Amino acid sequence: MIKAAIIQIDVIDKELLQPENCYRHSCGFMYVGKNKAVAIKGKLESYYPHAVVNAIPLAIEDALQKKKIQLQDYNAIIVATGNATINQYFNKLFRKEVPTTPVIFSWLDPLGIGGHCLVTNINSAGCYQCLYTDNDLHNTASFTDKFQPKSFSKNIAGCGSVYVPYGSLDALQTAILTVRSLINVFLNKEKTNAVFSWRGNSDLFTAEGYNLSPRFFLTEEQLNESKDKFYKPDCIVCGGK
Repeated sequence: MIKAAIIQIDVIDKELLQPENCYRHSCGFMYVGKNKAVAIKGKLESYYPHAVVNAIPLAIEDALQKKKIQLQDYNAIIVATGNATINQYFNKLFRKEVPTTPVIFSWLDPLGIGGHCLVTNINSAGCYQCLYTDNDLHNTASFTDKFQPKSFSKNIAGCGSVYVPYGSLDALQTAILTVRSLINVFLNKEKTNAVFSWRGNSDLFTAEGYNLSPRFFLTEEQLNESKDKFYKPDCIVCGGK
């Protein structure tokens, strides 16, 4: 993002960088044990002295409650938690508190099959909640099918950690997609709420016995044509608007 000339950012993250995170995190092994927001601030400012990076080592809920941030101060907000429940909470909060501030939700599918970002708050029709039609937390923009033979989570032997597998290139590709979308918003090239996706290789995913969603098989043209068609008139957050 700094390379795209967005030089003043706040990074909010309560978690510490763990050894198993290093291969897919922008900060390497030398930052293990440090708070992720603090680590990113240190790395960015060491590479780009002109950058102004404010690290907030808290959960966003705590940052808001303790008045460490004010949502109205931001030109745009990026949410990259990867947690659907938390993202639904944020979606509702942002729609209420900053309804005209662009918000981008960014997430990855497992095993390299793709990544996505949702640009929302550009207008009233369509929000993150629209991607969920029931209570089982299946995202309709995902390249993974709703029905799977087993969980995507894996255990890391010896440390007891559980994670959803994806590679560092997948994270980088999704970050690029997200930043490009943000720049297009600032340039007024994006005028509607829309979902953008990149599609990867499905060989490993299917070899592991997982099922792809119908959306994975759409052409690039079809994905682009349907990017703003996710709005649900009965959405509990933005429906009827």
